[in-house]
Order: sequence, then structure tokens, then C-alpha cells
Amino acid sequence: MIRFNQPDCRVRRARLLRLLAVATVAVLALCAVGGRGGGGGVLAYTEVRLNGRDWTLSNGANVTFSGASVPGNVHVDLQDVAKVISDPYYRFNEAAYRWIAMDTWTYSKSFAMTAVTLQEKQYWLTLEGVDTVASIMINGKTIASVQSQHLRHGIAVDRGVFVLGSNQIKIAISSAVNYASQQSQAYPYVVPDSGQLGSFPHANFIRKAQSDFGWDWGPAFAPPGINGGIYLQGFSDCLIDAFGVSQLFQAGARPPHRSPAHDGSRSHAEQAYAGFDANGAQQQQEQDEQGVFPGNSESDHDASLAEARRLAASPVTLIISATLLSAADKVAAVLYVAIDQVTATTVPIFLDHGVNNVETTVNIASPILWWPVGYGAQHLYNITLTLYPLKADPADIDALVARPLRPEDTSSDGSVTNASPLHEMPYYARSRSIGVRSVQLVEEPLANQTGLSFYFVINGLAIYAKGANWIPADAFHTRVTPAKINHLLQSAVAANMNMVRVWGGGIYQPEIFYDLCDQKGLLVWQELMFACALYPRSAIFTSLVTVEVQQQVQRLSTHPSIIIWGGNNEVEAALNWYDVPNVAPQVYSVDYWQLFADVVRTAVLKADPNRPFVDSSPSKGLLSESPYVKRWGDVGGTAYGDVHFYDYADDCQSVAIYPQARFVSEFGFQSFPSFQTWLAVTTSEDWSYDSALMQFRQRHPQGTDQLVAQLKRHFRTPTPNATSDQATQQEHFEQWCYLTQIQQSLCYETAISNWRRLKGEDAHTMGVLYWQLNDIWQGPTWSSIEWSGRWKMLHYHAKRFFAPFMVSSYVDASNSLHVHVTSDLLTAESGSVVLELRAYSTGALDSSSSVSFSVGALGSVEIYADAVSNLLKKSGCTITSCFVRMLGETNSGLNVTAHAFLAEFSQVTLPQPTITITSVSLVNSTVAEVRLSASTVALFVFIETTIVDAGYFSDNGFTLLPSEVAVLTFTSTTPLDLSAFSNSLHVRSLRDTY
Repeated sequence: MIRFNQPDCRVRRARLLRLLAVATVAVLALCAVGGRGGGGGVLAYTEVRLNGRDWTLSNGANVTFSGASVPGNVHVDLQDVAKVISDPYYRFNEAAYRWIAMDTWTYSKSFAMTAVTLQEKQYWLTLEGVDTVASIMINGKTIASVQSQHLRHGIAVDRGVFVLGSNQIKIAISSAVNYASQQSQAYPYVVPDSGQLGSFPHANFIRKAQSDFGWDWGPAFAPPGINGGIYLQGFSDCLIDAFGVSQLFQAGARPPHRSPAHDGSRSHAEQAYAGFDANGAQQQQEQDEQGVFPGNSESDHDASLAEARRLAASPVTLIISATLLSAADKVAAVLYVAIDQVTATTVPIFLDHGVNNVETTVNIASPILWWPVGYGAQHLYNITLTLYPLKADPADIDALVARPLRPEDTSSDGSVTNASPLHEMPYYARSRSIGVRSVQLVEEPLANQTGLSFYFVINGLAIYAKGANWIPADAFHTRVTPAKINHLLQSAVAANMNMVRVWGGGIYQPEIFYDLCDQKGLLVWQELMFACALYPRSAIFTSLVTVEVQQQVQRLSTHPSIIIWGGNNEVEAALNWYDVPNVAPQVYSVDYWQLFADVVRTAVLKADPNRPFVDSSPSKGLLSESPYVKRWGDVGGTAYGDVHFYDYADDCQSVAIYPQARFVSEFGFQSFPSFQTWLAVTTSEDWSYDSALMQFRQRHPQGTDQLVAQLKRHFRTPTPNATSDQATQQEHFEQWCYLTQIQQSLCYETAISNWRRLKGEDAHTMGVLYWQLNDIWQGPTWSSIEWSGRWKMLHYHAKRFFAPFMVSSYVDASNSLHVHVTSDLLTAESGSVVLELRAYSTGALDSSSSVSFSVGALGSVEIYADAVSNLLKKSGCTITSCFVRMLGETNSGLNVTAHAFLAEFSQVTLPQPTITITSVSLVNSTVAEVRLSASTVALFVFIETTIVDAGYFSDNGFTLLPSEVAVLTFTSTTPLDLSAFSNSLHVRSLRDTY
């Protein structure tokens, strides 16, 4: 299939026939060796790269210096190069440096144009990211003005703008804060923003990361800068500017969003699935009518595996949408598309001057499927697009037809050889990796219940989503290195996660983020960049949004890890947050509909119709897909869609407070980061949870009060302690940070263990993504990984409560203990769980009993339920003298340990353990083994190093008995020095907080 999306991108019949003849013989020869285009000819363009650390940066007043970086950020260069400011994260510097966001900053640089680079017909300046409102000038002439951080700007530049020799480019970046304020003031009515504590106002009026203006977990810097590379391309024929890929399984295909909202009139996405084979369609109809839910029986699981095998054996069509640039009208070209050494196709085209959009398809007969981590391998193909511009002279085309490509004209890698008729032809090539997988979001009726399911099916297999929300990893986006991204994502995998949700208040992540998710098998819920506010719908705003969505969806569409597009975060919910005088609420509903249903949804479906889309999270979903009608109402309900849940007033260690939701895409509780993370940005006077700096750093209203209230329910809490003894002050603050992390871990363990159990019950919960994976700076937040890269105790607990096989428990309101076995394994498991009663005073075993179990594939089952009093009556224990240790073992050899603490820790008298590091050794240059023992029972044993931030232990925050030796490994991202690492280790337990 060849489709030209540009109305005036005309195909002339006679010339097309000649080109088609050339293309056909060419692709036959190239496919014979399974090759790829390009490599043998010469580049069809010249390029001037403008990146580097040789830019001049000035605010036009008191600051001008050389050595600024592109890509780069004004704050970072003011600190690192000009030495005008110190660390923006240090103490109260955020407030002191707000002036930077109010100034206009101009980047300038000289570059050379030679006689060679000046001979091209067309010049195209690409700016991969400008933050945010800027004017671009070359040699004093303004060539463009831009207003979006989320766009890749492509600017056609007339050759007459350049001169032979030295040229100058200037990029003047205006204050984003002032621009947003001006746009808000000029708007005909008030449009409320998120109103975060300490933030700049009106972030919703500018296409910039909303959290740049401040959030309840981060600072308000509104930083200006140039976030992406800059390069100038000159060409006289044509170039590939960008391309995307959508995929469609041909046999028995399923629509990406399956729900009763889809009626007989098919949506744009469903029309592509009209070619169902009769048997596949009939089988699916019968299954839908039966209301089958994943994990209900072994036969359901077998059917899912059969569906996966069917998909692997059926052809998949890759739909390639390419954006091509042409230097003139009537440029003839051949577009060659190759998928590794598997398949290829050739597209003959004619291009008009400027931007052309071309669509074609290529088939893979029996694809190797890409799977999420834990379910299979992450196979990736390489897709290469090669563009060969052809001279318009018919004689040249006739010569190629007379001398077509032959197998001997290609090398083993598919590139053309000297003997090929394409050898001397200029070319332009672009490559990316892709994975082949099917995805569905299933929202269907549940037996004897109100509402619909909400879960994802990958390659025919229902997946329980386990993960967390990703926020910007730094307030200054260019400081985020590939190594930091890799550490965070690898940490997610190490904690048994299979999904991350890229939150809609930040930025679209760089390519390396999605490449790593593809490679690691991490699923991605990708939101578009709108969050927690209402938005305008002026012509300039909606036009920017349209281009943004089209660009970003096309860019990201090659990534198999992305399984859903989300229109926004909590914008639908925000419709009920505000009471604005003189503006009817219906006005904002109309604004919402036109922006997210008409503009955003249309742009997404145009670029990628074969992936699920939801317009908001949380949301109750749709009443109808065609026409598109939302199920308006309270998005906090649990019967439909996904849920965001936050409750800081009730006891977070009580399962009773957690809703029986279908899918939880946000929930959480705060903690403080470790002392080591605080150390670089504080002084000793700050080391108290109620100090001036801690109050300044706490951006969640009443956040610290809520933390204290939760702690007092369960623990002996330390009081603020201002003392002249710095060592004592430090120790008390370290204990406070540690205790908040225990509390946070137990809150999440209670909630997530409960939601994982509910997949086997009427709630049919099929996913939990907690708030939040990572931090943007050092402060009290909901994260499980600190800004420094250190794992909080929560992340170690996440490794346990997200484990594929889990034993969990809870005590209900009638004081009965319930024990469950939950499995995400693809096979049924059986085995036993031993319930031990152990003494707090010594760790000694008082009594034990064993319970057998059998759990189905991807299932959950209750294996024990009895009054706590019955458990204790045959022992010498009380709820304050003993705890329950549960040792689970499967017949296949899996082992897991869990605990149930029957009384509040504030009611328990703990002995003071002596915890000894008995040995430290290197396994290899980046992995060390550490062994620990304890003199008596030690709860929440936490070991940390003072010298390595980006690393983690195999376990932490655990219970250690005096009869045991804990054997841990520590994995670092950098080589370890054994002596330094050994000396840096420090261990504490809960008793240390008394």
C-alpha cells in the first residue's frame, strides 16, 4: 500500500510506471539477499552540526560568558561555566535564583559556510528542543519564532540568508513565566491552573513541562535552555525528516480497545480490522459472550497461550509513515524499506517542494514476538528507510530499467556494490529498532457486577501491570544522563516491575528512555503532556498541541514498550476542582472536549490508530466509541476505568481503606530521603524534620503533619531535637528519615499486596502503578528511588510485593488473620506455607503449622483464615510478644518469606541487637557480597553505603534472626574499591529509633 497524505504530492502516471519498473526489480534483487538499502552511494546532503560547548550566553544586562553548552540549560551553565550561581538545589537557592526565569537569555554562535555547503538548493535548520519561547536569527535576520518545549522545530532557511565564511546564529529565549502570565491575562476568561505550593502561576498557558513551574514534589525553576541538538542540512533533492511505525496483525486481529462502547459502526481504528478470518471472529465472539476473565481457570490460561502462538504464526503488517523533505517540485525518488534480513519493500514516489507525508506497508510473515519482562524475550528488529533521489531525466530512469539490480550487485549486508546501478546515486538513510507485539485494552462486562474490566492483553496474554510512575529525573532536563536513566529503569526491573507510566506533567522522554524500555521489556503507559489543570483552547494553543501530538506519537510509535497513549493526567478530574466566579462549569467541559476529544484524540489516531488511547487518567471510560461519548461522572469510582487513590487521614496499614479498583494507576504516601541524599544540599541546622529548610522543601500541603500522624499510629516517634551536639542532631535526623521510610514501605506493602490478591476476587484488579518511582530533587516525596539514585526501603519492599510468587497476609476488622498465595507465573504451582510464631525478645521459634496450597497460573488464592486468638491459643505468645513468620515453598523450588506483625510496633518491647558485618568480598568489579548476622532478632535491618549512590543491595529492610546469616550482594554502576566500600557500610534496625 502506498498512500500520499499531502494532497498536492502528485504521482504522474508515465513517470511512476518507469519508476515502478526500476523499484520492482531493485527490491527483488535486494530481498534475494535479505539486505538493506544505502551504504554504497554518497550522502544526498551536507550538514553543519551546531552542538557543542562553544556558545556565548547572555541576559543582555549583567551576565555574558562563553563556553555555554548546546544541548544545555541556563541554570547549569551559570553554575558550571560562569560561576555566577552555586548549586540551585542547595538549601534555599531555589528562591534566590527565581530571577533567572524572569530574564531573556540569548545563545549565540558563529559557524562557517563553505563553497561546498553553499551549493545546495534548500537548507533546513532542525532544533530538537528549545525551552520554550524563542526567536531564532541567522546573520541578524529572524527566521522563526517558537513557543513549545515539546516540539522538534524544522525551519526552511533561504540560501540568501547565509554568507561565504563566518555566519552567526542567535536564539533569544524569553521568560516562560512572563509569557504564560501574558497569555493568561489576554484570555477572555479565567482558566485555573494546578496552583501548586511555591509554584509560578499559569503553567497551563504554555507548552512547557508543567512541573517546571513547581509541583508538590519539586522546585519551581521554570528553566530556560536548549534541550536538544541543532543542525543545519543542505540538500538539492530530498531527505527523510522522520518516520513512525504502526502494526497490524492480519489474521483474526483484535481492535486495540475492546469494550461495549464499540458499536456496529466501526471506529477509525477498528476499520483496519475488517479482514477477520471467519473462524477467528466467531471464536472471539463466543469468548466475549461468555464473559471470560483472565486467570479464572486453567483453560482460560491455555486459551491465552494458544492466542499467543496464533499471533506468532500469523503475518503482521507494519504501516510506515514517513515525513520527507523536498528541495523542489517534481522530485522523483525511490523509498526502500527493509526489516533486518527478513523482508523489504520499495516505494516509487514524486515529491513536491517542502514537507511530504508518505505511507507504505511491509509484511513480516511469521514474526518473532516482543514480550514484556517475565513473559518472554524482547526480540527487536531493525527497520531502515533509505531514500534514493532520482534525476528527472527519463534517460536516466530508462538506463536503470535497462540495467536492473542483480544479486551480485549487493553485499552480504545488503548495501549496493560498485557494480550496482544505484552505486553512484546519492541516498539518505534512517534506522530504528522495532518490536512486534499485539496489545489490547480490555474493558468488558463482569459477571454479576456493575461496571467493566480494565486490563491489558499483550500477544493474547492478560498481563497484571506492576510498576510505578515516572516523573522528570531532574529539574534541568539536560543533566539527565543515559546512565541515570538506565539505572532507574534497571532498578524498576530489579524490583519485579513490568510497567512505568510516564506522567503527563513532565516531558516526553528522550529516545534512550524508550530504547531501554524496549530492551528491558518494560511496558510504558505514555501520557501526553497535560496535568492537573484546565487548559485554554485558543487557535495558537490548539495548533501547537496538534503538531506536538503528531510529532511525538510518530516519533515514539516504533517502540513496542509503549502500549497505551494517555491524553492527560487528572484534567478530567480537575473539572470538579474549581469554582470560578462568572464562568459556568459547562464552559470548561466544552474546553476539555474540544481539546482532548477533538484535537488530541484525532491527532493520536491519525498517527497511530492501532494502539489503545484513553483521553484522561483517571477516567470512567466511554459510553460509545462511535460517536465518541464519555461516561462523565465521579472519576473516583471503582466500577469503570482506572483509579488514583490518596488517603492521608486514615490508617494506611489497614486494608479496609483501599478501594476495590479495576486498575490503580496512582496512589502513595510520602517519606523523607536518606541522610546521605540530604547531605549535599543541607547544613547541620537543617537536620530536623520541622526545620525551616524542611518546611521550605515540603511542597505537599500538611505533608509532614500527615507523616507524623501516620507514624504515631504505629511507632515510637522521635521528636524534633535541636541541639548544639551536631553528632546527636545528625543521628536523630537519620533515625527520622529511616522511620518514615519504614512507614512508607508498610503502607505500600499493605495496599499493593491487597490489590494483587484482588485479581482473584470480584474486584478483578489487574494493575497497580504506585506514585512515584523517582525524584526530581532532594525533598520529602512519594518516591521509592531518591534523586541521588539510592533505593529507599520502599523499593526493596517493592521487589518483594511485586515478586512473581508472593505470600501475603492481613488482619481484618474481626481480628482474623488471612494468608494468600498470589502468582504471576505462567504455570500452576502447589506447595506449602509454614506459619511460625517467633518471639520478639529472642527470635526463638514458639510454634509452627503448615498449610498446603495450589494456585493456578496467574492466579491468587486464600490458603488460611482464622482468628488470631486461635492461632495463639496453643502457644505461649501474645500479639505483643510474638510475630508470625511465613515460609512459602513451591514444589518447583520457589521460596519466599513474609511476616505478619500482630501488634503496633509502639506496643512491642524490642531487644537491642548487635548487627555485625561478618564479611565483605568482591564478586566482580561492580558486585560485592556482604554477610550480616545479629545477636538477637532485628526488624527492618537496613544497610547502606556512604560512597555509592547509583547502586543497590539484593535485599534490605528485612527481618534478621540470631540463627541466620544474611548473604547480600551489592550491585554498583561503577567499579568498587573493596576497602573503601567495606569502610563505608552502616547498618541500623528499628530498635535504634527507640
